[in-house]
This record gives sequence, structure tokens and C-alpha cells, in this order.
Amino acid sequence: MVFRYNHQRSKHAFIPIHADLCRDMVLQRTNHQGPRHDGITRRCSRWLGHCRPFGIVIVFVAGIPIAHKYSEMIGVHDPGEIVIDEVAGQWLCILVVPLGNGFADLAWLAAAFVMFRIFDILKPWPIRWIDRRISGGFGIMLDDILAGVFGMIILIGIRYFAGV
Repeated sequence: MVFRYNHQRSKHAFIPIHADLCRDMVLQRTNHQGPRHDGITRRCSRWLGHCRPFGIVIVFVAGIPIAHKYSEMIGVHDPGEIVIDEVAGQWLCILVVPLGNGFADLAWLAAAFVMFRIFDILKPWPIRWIDRRISGGFGIMLDDILAGVFGMIILIGIRYFAGV
């Protein structure tokens, strides 16, 4: 880790360089480094954007044995206490949300939440069929993944017709 002397802060004289970078990325600041610093921010956000699908896959794969074991333990097909399936489905729906537009982000995130919840609660044909026919952790996880996919399709349609 590289340290540098920081004469502007009284609390810590030496701080790691990556701490300043992370703070500036979160606060969307630029400093005397100008375009280089903006480039780092763009590269990091692009990298994080590419990691989101992998995070969904990891949550999905990890959720299968967890949901299976818990549902077996209490003897209920799809207990409401298991929320890892909702996390994976909601993240899937959020993948298509355009971010970086200030308050419009909140509207898009709310729309993603509502779309996912509508499909998760109503369970149209393929989701209901999977929920009833496929048991165990895979079935518990898969019905919410499909609800997220259906929400994604609707949000993509809204984005297309809204021109966003």
C-alpha cells in the first residue's frame, strides 16, 4: 500500500492513497489531477457495472443450498423468511436501470422495485408453474429470478419508449 503525507487533514497525517480515491469517487469530486482522476472514476464505475451480473450469479448459486436447507428444516415449500431469492431477483431487475441522472434515479429504482414485486406476487404463467413444479432451493430461487427477468423486460420496454 502506498502512503503519502497529507498536510490538509489534521486527524491523520498519513493516509492511504486509495482512501482519498474512494472518498472522491463516492462524493464525485475532482481534484488538481483533473482528467486523470475522472478517468479513474469512470473506469471503476465501469468495472463495478461489469461485476453486478457476477454478483447475481453468486447470490443465486449460494442461495440454492441455503434456501433448500432452511425450507427442509422447517417443512415449508417457500417460506417467507427466505429473502435471498428476492435479493437476486431484485438485483436482476435493477441491472437495466439507467443511473447517473440525479432524482430520476429514484424513480427508475422505484419502478424496478414495483415491477419485480408485481411479478413476484402475481406469479404469471411460467413463474407460477415453476413455483409449483420445481421443489427445493432451485425452485425457490428460480421463480424470483424469472420475476426479475419479467421486470427487466418491462423496464427495457419503458426505457425504449421513453427514449432513455
